[in-house]
Amino acid sequence: MLSNLASSHPINASPDQRQKVENIWFPHLPSQPWCEPGALLWSSILEKNFKVFQSSLEMVLSDESLLHSYETRNNLGQGWKAFSFMRDGVWQLEACLKHPSIVRVLDTLPLYPGDIMFSLLEGDTFIPPHFGLSNLKLTMHLGMKVPTGCSICVDKETGYWEQGLTLVFDDSFIHSVDNPTNQRRIIFLVDVWHPNLSNAEVAALRYLLPKLRRSLY
Repeated sequence: MLSNLASSHPINASPDQRQKVENIWFPHLPSQPWCEPGALLWSSILEKNFKVFQSSLEMVLSDESLLHSYETRNNLGQGWKAFSFMRDGVWQLEACLKHPSIVRVLDTLPLYPGDIMFSLLEGDTFIPPHFGLSNLKLTMHLGMKVPTGCSICVDKETGYWEQGLTLVFDDSFIHSVDNPTNQRRIIFLVDVWHPNLSNAEVAALRYLLPKLRRSLY
């Protein structure tokens, strides 16, 4: 399948998947906007360790100077803040050293070199429709603090977080996030390899991705 790796959108892509030339794509990798959390073993690992994440979140919120604005290439707004363990495939050493219990949980997951973070969305904030950069991964959200009414829309289907439960989706589809409340929404976000990739393909991609990213960006 590695011979099919492409840096342009595939002819079999949904109209609501990323359609720009800078994406990294497996044209024949099965894709759907949402994944049933129960079908993915890794989501249950997050849920079983909810108290671990909750304890670390309390530490983070005790010093909000540790939070950073989550700026992206699309400049998606000022109401989105984060505490990152990995950012664009780069481990954030200081965060990992301060939260070893979370790192132990992460060590049990097939981590994609993307983002791992507490994601905080301030009240009355809307993140407009945008795309991820690849269909090689799935994104998992563990609900931490979720005011009623907060939602994420992926490929025209809306999902709602619940505390202690996961949502799993393919962020190469158009998606947007809304927090219409006057409270902060917090989730734990982690990117994992697409489950249809073989171990050999993942091993090769770990080597290839940094080179592809440098050539594209």
